Amino acid sequence: AITGETYISLAFTDIMGWNASDLHKIVEWHQYIHPEDKAATIASYQLALSQTGNKTWQQEYRNLKKDGTYAYVSDRALIIRDDFGKPLKVVGAIKDITERKLAEEELRKSNEKFLYASKSASDAIYDWDIVKDELWWGEGFRNLFGYQPEEFTISLWEKLIHPKDKTKTGQSLFNALRDPAVSFRKEEYRLQKIDKTYSHVLERGYIIRNEAGKPTRMIGSIQNISEQKLNEALLAMERTLFELSANPDAGIKEVVDVMIRELDDIHPEASIAFIVLKDDLSPEYCAAPAIPELEKHLKGKIYPQDGSFGAAIHQKKSIAVHLVEEDELFVQYKEILQPFGFKSCWSLPILRNTGKVIGCFTLFFKVTRIPTPREKFTVEKLSNIFRIIWENYWSLHEIKTAKERFDLMLKATHDLIWDWDLETNQTYRDPEGLKNVYGLLDAARIPNIHKWLEFVHPDDLQKVSETLKNVVDSKKQNHFEIEYRFRKEDGSYSYVFDRGTIIRGANGKPLRMIGAAQDISERKRLEKELLNHELEHQKAINKATIETQELERREISKELHDNVNQVLTTTKLYLELALDNSELKDELISKSTKNIISVINEIRGLSRSLMDPSIGDLGLLASIHDLVESINLTGKIFVTLEADEKIELLFDSGQHLTVFRITQEALNNAIIHAQASKVKVVFTVSGQTAMVSIEDDGIGFDPEKVKPGMGLKNIQNRIYLINGKHKIESIPGKGSKILIEFPI
Repeated sequence: AITGETYISLAFTDIMGWNASDLHKIVEWHQYIHPEDKAATIASYQLALSQTGNKTWQQEYRNLKKDGTYAYVSDRALIIRDDFGKPLKVVGAIKDITERKLAEEELRKSNEKFLYASKSASDAIYDWDIVKDELWWGEGFRNLFGYQPEEFTISLWEKLIHPKDKTKTGQSLFNALRDPAVSFRKEEYRLQKIDKTYSHVLERGYIIRNEAGKPTRMIGSIQNISEQKLNEALLAMERTLFELSANPDAGIKEVVDVMIRELDDIHPEASIAFIVLKDDLSPEYCAAPAIPELEKHLKGKIYPQDGSFGAAIHQKKSIAVHLVEEDELFVQYKEILQPFGFKSCWSLPILRNTGKVIGCFTLFFKVTRIPTPREKFTVEKLSNIFRIIWENYWSLHEIKTAKERFDLMLKATHDLIWDWDLETNQTYRDPEGLKNVYGLLDAARIPNIHKWLEFVHPDDLQKVSETLKNVVDSKKQNHFEIEYRFRKEDGSYSYVFDRGTIIRGANGKPLRMIGAAQDISERKRLEKELLNHELEHQKAINKATIETQELERREISKELHDNVNQVLTTTKLYLELALDNSELKDELISKSTKNIISVINEIRGLSRSLMDPSIGDLGLLASIHDLVESINLTGKIFVTLEADEKIELLFDSGQHLTVFRITQEALNNAIIHAQASKVKVVFTVSGQTAMVSIEDDGIGFDPEKVKPGMGLKNIQNRIYLINGKHKIESIPGKGSKILIEFPI
């Protein structure tokens, strides 16, 4: 340090490659220091020399080797001073540390790469010093879970594992660390994030052990696989729900219960309620496993003020409530929800394509927050699934109901329901109808239209074939009706009334024909029987008419013989005497004149009773008034008439004459047989029905014991001709009453 001379041992040649002859050339050693290290090294050395007392100096730098390269060296020296503190000598040693420095540089670069990788990676990279229980986290940890890496310890990690996964995950780690043969660990579990929600994670770790096999360090990563697990869970749930909905014995209740259970596993931080609605917006089914009191409370119709679910149902949009306790929507639900500590909730209605609300999801949270995008995605997806299942459920329900209704209809009716596929020429006929209408037990006997036509009666075959051909060939006619006879199993024929509707494609091509056939054999028999009855009845009417005409002829003959003929004979004698006796001539002619006037009146009265009154000229009421006056003039009986003036306009000419004759006949019966002094005739109209009442105060009779006479038969026949009906009320000694009704 005093003379500037330096001694360097021969070992320097081994380190730096210099030969012994080169050592005397080293005068100033700092000339051989790397330019980048020279200033710092000299400054450090000068500082050490300037200090008092013996001082150890140490510095690392790069020193030039003989081959022109640099070696990393550690230079360590002791500065020896005199009594005055001045440096006398520096004794030191230089050590080649190139390998160590290169290793440190590689490690630095590696650590730098690791640091940048941990910042850019989507995984949370960790390094756990098991011996010191120190845990280092990469930057990805904050991005994934929201925690500061330096605050997340092993004990906190254990607390944040989902309760359902804690035992399994802890045991897995314990077993992996305990087993010396295990160097790699892989585990899935749920980890709570800083926002209190859970993420599904996949942890992979490499375990480093010492020579004794004990774990000293574990390096690994935690990957957020929530999206993957969510998709897997939703896919599995969809499969489960659709399989369940395909089961005809499963109802909406079973579907909802599975849906709630699966959703609870996906979002355990939320309490879920689901309401299935009827058409009147009252709950058909309510599922809220975590809030049983809510299920009990929701019984009647849900209104807009019934919580967020009521508002969502009526507004047909999602509704979020941030503070349940303070929101007016939950006034009537506070006592129910308070024990659960819910802070916020979110409701989503489920709508059909028609806009009808069929259900509503509600998620309750114990923290004040809005639903996460993941929660919204899950619930919206489930809503779509439920809507599809609901549509499918009601479609199946309607099909089942329609089938049941169809089966009941087939049992209730005696018709044969058939379905003819025009493209395949195959026909379906229900077995019961086949037996009832066609009298066949096996549908295989008429599998197609050609075989079916073989059973149609030969006389009806052409008509049936042409009818079917015309409706199939027509572009506009889509319906037909036809009657025919069909040969039954026993060879007899049944009368069938068949009608059908044709279904066409977009181009008008006929595709199917559906219809119903009815056995009308009994109707045909009754029609024939009724026709025969009508003929017999007509014969009876004709017979009665002839008998009446004969009776009238006899009456006319009797009147002419007993009255007119006698009077005319007497008149003839008067006139003959007048010719021979001039004294009595005027008297006899006067008597003859009176007799002739009497005969004229007799003939006029007889003619009036026989001839059609001039109803067309006088009208019905005027004709009946004339009849009543003529009877009253006899003084034998008194007749009163009450009539609704409307009958004059409502009756046709045929009804006018018939009603007149019925009234005339009834009055004749009262005069001849009833020995009555008074008769009351009343005409009334009610709706489309006319009523005639003829009541007398005569001797009366017992209708069940007295056989109807010709007069009453005439009345009955005339009533039949105008489609009317009558009733006779009579008691011996208390008169008689005939009531007649007929349609206008």
